[in-house]
Amino acid sequence: MPITVICDKLSSSKSAEAINFLADSTNSCFSNEDVYLDIYNYSYDVIYEDDTFTVIMDASPATKGHSLILPKDHYANIYELDEEVAGKAFKLAKKLATEMTEKLNCDGFNIVQNNGETAGQTVFHFHMHLIPRYKDDNQKIGWAPGSPSEEEQKEILAIFINNLRRLIATNLMRVIYNISLSCLPEDF
Repeated sequence: MPITVICDKLSSSKSAEAINFLADSTNSCFSNEDVYLDIYNYSYDVIYEDDTFTVIMDASPATKGHSLILPKDHYANIYELDEEVAGKAFKLAKKLATEMTEKLNCDGFNIVQNNGETAGQTVFHFHMHLIPRYKDDNQKIGWAPGSPSEEEQKEILAIFINNLRRLIATNLMRVIYNISLSCLPEDF
């Protein structure tokens, strides 16, 4: 389905295909009964679908047009999410946010994704909230700014730098290995 037509469906009736997809307990992303029951409470108005994702309108929207990107395969959170699917999810979020901003004439946009109960995750199937924002919509998405000590900042920075060095070294070794393989004769 082309991205340019998704917003034309924002006021459409419930999609029979989506209801059948969600009701089919053989779908891998709904094999966990709790996840199935939580997602079952959401709207089934499908505004976009491809081989990897279904995008539905939220049944309890924060604002007009609030929608959810749901991968068809089950991943409980971002930690379990396949990297390729993660990349596709953000590319889709960008396309949808751009299209929705134009079609809905919103003044801004939030893309929200929670991981773990402490972070506000209530449905334990990876999903991204697409929330069009409007002046005076009375919604608040934010946090109280903190003020860590200089010592805390240095400690956190050291953790990040050490892990980044390890990541770079691991990736560099993979690149060197792949280059060395490509230099070997085919009959080696």
